[in-house]
Amino acid sequence: LFAQAVIQSGTANAFYAWRSPEKAKQKSLEFVHLLGCSEDNNNSIVHCLQSKNVSELIQHEIALLFKGDFFMNFPFSPTVDGEFLLGDPEKLMEKGQIQAKPVLIGETSDEGAPFVYYVFPNITHNLINQEQLLKGIRMLVPNATEDFIRTIALKYSEGNHGPAQYRSAMSHFYTDQIFACPVREAAGNIRKTGSPVYAYLFAHRHSGSVWPEWIGAIHGAEIPFVFGTLQSMLPANQTYTEAEARLSRKMMYYWAEFARTG
Repeated sequence: LFAQAVIQSGTANAFYAWRSPEKAKQKSLEFVHLLGCSEDNNNSIVHCLQSKNVSELIQHEIALLFKGDFFMNFPFSPTVDGEFLLGDPEKLMEKGQIQAKPVLIGETSDEGAPFVYYVFPNITHNLINQEQLLKGIRMLVPNATEDFIRTIALKYSEGNHGPAQYRSAMSHFYTDQIFACPVREAAGNIRKTGSPVYAYLFAHRHSGSVWPEWIGAIHGAEIPFVFGTLQSMLPANQTYTEAEARLSRKMMYYWAEFARTG
């Protein structure tokens, strides 16, 4: 179906990218319950869901998304069906059950930084304390032991000093856990098939960024450069720099050339 692939914004082996059939069914029944539908049998469930309007479905899906303390809680991820998805994507990739195709894959330098705001929207001066760092880690790895969580906090706090120490630690941990580590693992497994793998790291902070100065290239920051839509990132009456225009032209060329030739 395809000659080569560009993988951006995460990978299939990431922990949030799929659910087991058991967990998928459990989450579906939670959704059905929120909508007030009977769980007697599949036919009655389908009939009830079809009777709901779009706003009801969206409202309760959002409620499911924010239920509990687990971060990255996407309620309806892909699940194993034995036809389209044959098993745990991470294990399939480890076994080499991957299309042997050229791949362009990458990430941004500060993927996880905005998620600090998601977890702590009311933080003062964009700073967090040690207890908040521990809570943030716990939300991402809810099944980890307390000793393991504290070890992660210590590891990511090493070398960081000053008031931004814990904010920086949480940002870097989220970047690694959600994006960087799965991307590197996927790239390595794809490379083992003999396919060429081209990796990129996008680290440019947009000149018109509305984020605080400490946040660099956030999740999705490369997209306007790839599609040549830099103006869409800017406030009214502000323009991008000539250097950014050149960077965008280069990236469009690289991506298009890869799509054409691999």
